[in-house]
Amino acid sequence: MADLHEPLCFEIPVRLNHRRRIDAQLGRELAHGWEGRGASQRAGRNREPHPVRDLDIQRNGTAGIDAVKQEDGSSSSVLVHYNSCVPLARPVRHARLKKAFLDAWEREAATTMKVLRAYPGGKQAMKPHATCRSAQELAWTFAFEGVAATQALQGEFKFPPANMPAMPQTWSDTVGEVERVFKKMADKVRTVDDHQLNSTIKFHTAPQQIGDVRRQDFLWLMLNDMIHHRGQFSVYLRIAGGKVPSIYGPSKDEPWQ
Repeated sequence: MADLHEPLCFEIPVRLNHRRRIDAQLGRELAHGWEGRGASQRAGRNREPHPVRDLDIQRNGTAGIDAVKQEDGSSSSVLVHYNSCVPLARPVRHARLKKAFLDAWEREAATTMKVLRAYPGGKQAMKPHATCRSAQELAWTFAFEGVAATQALQGEFKFPPANMPAMPQTWSDTVGEVERVFKKMADKVRTVDDHQLNSTIKFHTAPQQIGDVRRQDFLWLMLNDMIHHRGQFSVYLRIAGGKVPSIYGPSKDEPWQ
């Protein structure tokens, strides 16, 4: 997988007019693009950027233009070397990636709990179709995802997870256990170091195929699976006569206006 935090580097040919300034049309284009940002910021003045004075600079730790060189000795064009960013120190980068996942997990888990709590009591055995799981069985999928994600963070990973508890008898206990599992998983992520998050487990990578999957990628897989099954459960909720809350936007039962 490509590391999107690495610098993006490329060269841009720039046309110069007879006064060795960037021509007006291209200057307007640069003003709206990344390649023009460094020049205009560093110039600090409301004037057309000068290719030598403004652009021939050294990196200052932020995104911008690094250097300009004359192209083949010509006075009509230059090559602008652009770097999008300075690579983040790896501990900082990994901390940001972990925080991004935790923020997403806790936000989506809270929304999932809101949907589960909206489900009317006494209808946990309801099935939209004879071949479907019951509402309670579908809800228990969320607990499965939390337990699987937690287990994937420690040692050898087995799927299905070996320590998966039995589904509770009542609807209220099921909802309570899902909430507990969600919190336990997030707490576990906070304690895991970067080396562990970036190590791999064996998991399905294609039909009938097992391969190496980075543990942090598996966490995102479980999060996406939670969102997927929450969409399914919202249909159960509507069929059961419950009120579907706002998820990513207003719903019929929870309008924003």
